[in-house]
Amino acid sequence: MEHRTRTERKFDEVESGLPNIKMTPTGDRRPSITTRLLSYLGPHNPAPEPITENDEVWLFDNTAYRSADNNKWRAEFVVAAFDQKTGQNVSSAVADVAEKIGLAKDDAAEATIRERLLPFLQAVLPARMARVDFGGRKELKLGPGGRNGISSDIRLLPEFKNGDVIPTMAKVPSGASGILNMRTVFAEPEGWGLISGKIIPLKFPWTR
Repeated sequence: MEHRTRTERKFDEVESGLPNIKMTPTGDRRPSITTRLLSYLGPHNPAPEPITENDEVWLFDNTAYRSADNNKWRAEFVVAAFDQKTGQNVSSAVADVAEKIGLAKDDAAEATIRERLLPFLQAVLPARMARVDFGGRKELKLGPGGRNGISSDIRLLPEFKNGDVIPTMAKVPSGASGILNMRTVFAEPEGWGLISGKIIPLKFPWTR
């Protein structure tokens, strides 16, 4: 199906006409050789690096669930780290995409194109450790990330009620950018459905 779609929609023809933009190297030679080597250890890295003012951090929304062993709330926290000073030169790619889809110059949609392209051109930062404030109730240490700059951690959480939505904020130096806020939805094992990205409480038995 993918091959058929690419052929019918002339993906190869469009892709061959896009500008050849390589990922911008970091300006300050980050990460160091030591950091790169230790990043192979992933979460077992003994010397992670903290988030700096030159980094971009993404926090992703998640869902808290009851642990099977002790019935305590826990959730998976996923964090990605990039060098914010890389991938900035995307103007030619933005202009080219805008032209191909028929946008006028300086169209507001060009900002959206730039936003969507930028993550593919930024350098990932491995071995980063992030600190976050979970709902003003608990500080969590997340990471360190692996070779791909992404960390995934299961953390125990304070007690909240089913359906509560708790905000989390990244504790980063001034200047750090990215998606620095996220939300955790607390959901009991039964009575929840996920529809079009919205979490909706359901009543059982099913009714029409």
